[in-house]
Amino acid sequence: MSRDLKTREGSGDAWRDPARPVRRRTILASGLTKNFALAQRANDPSTLFSLSQRSEEGDRGKGFHMAGNLISGTVEAWRSVISLLTDRRRSRAATREFWAMGLDECTGILNDIGLSRSEFDEAMRLPYASQDLLSSAMRSIDIDPDSFQSLEAAHRFMSRICITCQHRRQCHGHLAAFDFESHYQDFCPNSVNFADLQADGRSQSMAGKTC
Repeated sequence: MSRDLKTREGSGDAWRDPARPVRRRTILASGLTKNFALAQRANDPSTLFSLSQRSEEGDRGKGFHMAGNLISGTVEAWRSVISLLTDRRRSRAATREFWAMGLDECTGILNDIGLSRSEFDEAMRLPYASQDLLSSAMRSIDIDPDSFQSLEAAHRFMSRICITCQHRRQCHGHLAAFDFESHYQDFCPNSVNFADLQADGRSQSMAGKTC
């Protein structure tokens, strides 16, 4: 074998035709190559640390949010308990003061309202039993309770309804939120009576203007 042939065999272009262009292969990323790259990223400590850090930060944020909700709920529950105990203490004090006036006087007052002693005792166990919700409710819908008290029969009737009402807690909540006038017709058993009083007030007002 000649030296030229050996030389060509030893080179990378041993059997290349000089007149033929060189074709260079492009190496495409195979599935194996991609898997290898993913494996490298998975084994990269910085990547793992970044993922772990984000996970810990997310868990920490969720923990703070849950803790905040728990504290808020606990505080609200505590306030409700305090409000309930305060209300019961006031109701018991009001009941003692009422009966301290004497049996005859108390019986006369209950007879005027149309309540028996047992009905009164039961009513004083209702929420906010010691508060005059009727007058507050009337003021919120533009009825003057002082002028209304002159209608003794109607006042006694509505007072009995209010004292024995099972919606006193709801009523108190709307009065405290200053939106009683927007909701009372949905639950208040005196709503029809309020409407009658308002109609009478408008009639009297119109009669006054005519005179």
